[in-house]
Amino acid sequence: MKPIVIFLITLLVPQLAIEAADPPIGVISPPELKGRDGNSQAYPGSFSVHFQQRYAAADFSNLPPGGALLREIAFRADQNAGGHFSGFLSGVQITVSTLSDSALSPIFANNKGSDAFTFIRQEETSFVASGWNDPFQLPHFGLAFGPAAPAVGGYLYDPSKGDLFIDVTGLDITFALDSYTTSQTTSVWQDPLHPFASTGLLKSEALPTLFAFVVPEPSPVALIAIGIALLCKISYTQRKEFNVTL
Repeated sequence: MKPIVIFLITLLVPQLAIEAADPPIGVISPPELKGRDGNSQAYPGSFSVHFQQRYAAADFSNLPPGGALLREIAFRADQNAGGHFSGFLSGVQITVSTLSDSALSPIFANNKGSDAFTFIRQEETSFVASGWNDPFQLPHFGLAFGPAAPAVGGYLYDPSKGDLFIDVTGLDITFALDSYTTSQTTSVWQDPLHPFASTGLLKSEALPTLFAFVVPEPSPVALIAIGIALLCKISYTQRKEFNVTL
């Protein structure tokens, strides 16, 4: 066996067993609410049928070039009006996508990006723990949702391509979540008077949200392909040099 082949094998084989060793990258949107409660409260029971929210791409500036894999989305209870929940929650479906500069529409179906990815399916069950209310301590982001099967990888989000957008259905809990109001339209909420309508109410109220990302590692297939490409290039170069010397 040629020394170069042995070298490539010793280089590739250890790489095949490597998983994403880097710690998750956490992003709180909006970043100014990382350590304080929002100026409002939202009650999921009033919009559990359907809820959509847009997050500014600028909030994800700490992601590496090309983006990262979204693995977890989490909300938190309101510091003063929230409650406590600990247990298994099912029936929630979350779809994520990337949006361009177009404005949100009151028609739910018109807002999803072309790369819509089902992050959590209704049939999946998540264990969530909102945490006890403490007036001296901000609740943690205990309502966390992530794919049940890590093998799906997650959603690759690249902030350079647009804002992050989530579409949520079935988030039916009885206590208040932390929210905030802005001067811009950031969300679409189901109208409580029309709980099954295909249109909602445009709102300037949104939920502070924690996103957990991981940097994608090259897949084993990609690594093998790189190795094969290197071997082909080396073989071609050696043949070319051999023909020149004749």
